[in-house]
Amino acid sequence: MRRLLVLVSAACPLLMAAGAGAAEMDEYDNEIVVGCHFTMGEWGTAGINVCIEENRAIRKEVEAYPDQYAAYRARCVEKRAQGWDAVRKCLDADIVAAQALRAYPQDLGRVLTRCQEAHLFSGPASVKRCVDDFVESRARCPSDAQVAVYVADYLAKRPSKGFAGQLRVSDAHCARAKVVGQLLPALGPVVGYKAAFTNPALQQRFGVSGPDWGAMFGGMLLESGARVPANFGARPLFEADFAVVVKDAGLAYANTPMDALYHIEAVVPFIELPDLMLEGSFTGAQLIATNVGFRGGVLGRAVKAEHSQAFLDALAGMKIVMTEEVSGAELGRATGSDIMAQPMNAAIWIARALREEGIELKPGDILSLGGYIPPSPTKAGTRIKVQYLGLPGDPSVSVQFD
Repeated sequence: MRRLLVLVSAACPLLMAAGAGAAEMDEYDNEIVVGCHFTMGEWGTAGINVCIEENRAIRKEVEAYPDQYAAYRARCVEKRAQGWDAVRKCLDADIVAAQALRAYPQDLGRVLTRCQEAHLFSGPASVKRCVDDFVESRARCPSDAQVAVYVADYLAKRPSKGFAGQLRVSDAHCARAKVVGQLLPALGPVVGYKAAFTNPALQQRFGVSGPDWGAMFGGMLLESGARVPANFGARPLFEADFAVVVKDAGLAYANTPMDALYHIEAVVPFIELPDLMLEGSFTGAQLIATNVGFRGGVLGRAVKAEHSQAFLDALAGMKIVMTEEVSGAELGRATGSDIMAQPMNAAIWIARALREEGIELKPGDILSLGGYIPPSPTKAGTRIKVQYLGLPGDPSVSVQFD
């Protein structure tokens, strides 16, 4: 609307002069006059004049706020195309929110910092909403005792009831943090992260609005050719996946797939070994709460990333073929672009999502970018191989189930 009003003012200099001498008006006053003529014209001269007087009075009131609120005022003034009442409401909301934020308990310090970084240009009111959302989700987060029951089921490799009730995604994120914390002593350090729901069909199936992520533990990642018990979990599965090795934390600030390649050390064939151990049907949020069902995975030979259009094209165009080697049966195939149109888009997404959670990637971190072929149940005596045809050397990864 503001752009429209500026165009009108440029075209109608006589209109700007209505109600005051044009030479005495500044840019903001010009906009008030033009805006009131534009929005109140059908009410006649009386309506226009009331609009002008009200907006001028509110503008004067806003400019009289103490200098300590100058930064808030400068941001809120950008809303003046909606009328100066919108500016005043924005300013009042920021002042009240800033006072409330100063009174928040110290244990919210990290969350406050994260929200301030995420809403750097949005003002205290947006920061307060961010913090309040976290506090509300923490209040509905599964208790430590509930998480301990799930973790006990996980370590015993038995089906679990998980976290019952209508979990929101924010509740699930809180539960995931607790689950990861309780699993660390048994599974080793977090060495990477896995993306989930990168496929729109999966998002629709599980009722989530976009991708999400889980942590991967060092003690659960194996080398290609590994022999794994077919009953490695309560409901063990295998899935053709794809991973990258992080070069530096700058990946979270990449804007394009080509930018992302500057921050990727290598790409890696990967078979994930998930365990969907939840009983009955479950929602996406309930799966997220369990660290997205991560149990382990098998890594192939790393392929050094190249910063070139040819390498990007190879990533998007590669053919992923999964076979069972004992029988020779093909189990499925896919194309690199099936993950968010380009695997590097998934890498950027997960890096940004982690940054928003206050997690900074480290050199050597492994990012699993999502599944290419629907997961299948394991079966003793089978040997699974996944090829990535079109990448340099046509790399592959395999696992045998005993």
